[in-house]
Amino acid sequence: MKQREKDILNYLITHRHLISKKELADQHQVSVSTIRDEIKNLNEFLKIYDVEITSIRGSGVRIEGSDENIQEVLDKINTDKSHLDRCYYIAYYLLTHKGSYVKISELAEQFYLSQSAIRNDLDRLNKLLKNEKVVLEFNKGKGVQLVGEEKELRNFLSKILAIQADILDPYGFKSSYKTIQERIISICQLDIEPIHRYLRNTLKRIGLSLSDNSFNTLLLHIAISIIRIRQGNLLNNDDQLAISFEAIYQEIIQLCNKLEKTYGTHFSKSERHLIYQYLISSNDVLSGQEIYGDND
Repeated sequence: MKQREKDILNYLITHRHLISKKELADQHQVSVSTIRDEIKNLNEFLKIYDVEITSIRGSGVRIEGSDENIQEVLDKINTDKSHLDRCYYIAYYLLTHKGSYVKISELAEQFYLSQSAIRNDLDRLNKLLKNEKVVLEFNKGKGVQLVGEEKELRNFLSKILAIQADILDPYGFKSSYKTIQERIISICQLDIEPIHRYLRNTLKRIGLSLSDNSFNTLLLHIAISIIRIRQGNLLNNDDQLAISFEAIYQEIIQLCNKLEKTYGTHFSKSERHLIYQYLISSNDVLSGQEIYGDND
């Protein structure tokens, strides 16, 4: 079962009333026709549980069946997720949550799990973080949060999104831009098409052609910057970065100006520096330095 099908099923089970296909489409950032197709596929799966998504003309759809059978469906679709997959989703939720601490009870409700299951997943996440510059911080009465330098938190968020968007395989990036776009819209509720367009135009003016891997990585970093800035999670001041390619940096400033107008976020000098740093540190750029001529 696809992740979107699981998300739709979870949504219908959580909201046990008539829901219009338009609402489902808006909630999951797809077309109404896609929702019709997904419901058809889901009903094939639900047959063995004696559960059905029924449609009432002009009113909407809802899930029907005994509470026991619906709970069995819920248990099935959530235990199908690997523990590792769920750990990354929990980490993503912690990093994109408005506010600092998140209560265990809130995570349990969000992921349709018991609080003990969430605690077990947090223990697994703690082990995954051993090689990261990010740590889980627990506070009795407040909950849990991920802490670290803002740049390291963003790098970890980038890794999570790369994995959850099925961009990564054991050997590197594998997905097309279209796949990445669909998954980031689904996961982050952020339309990244403007970022894609502005970034392509910027690279064209610079005279640089990045590999798909490098381009998708850079696009992901910019999307994460927008998400974190919107939450009020800003970078520390960084005025010490040496600008080796002034012409490229000026193009980054123009790119950030366009992003500010589109997404309503302010890119500080530190934010511009970080995007510049991501660009020039890619293997593509380092191996092609002669493109840029004299350093300023």
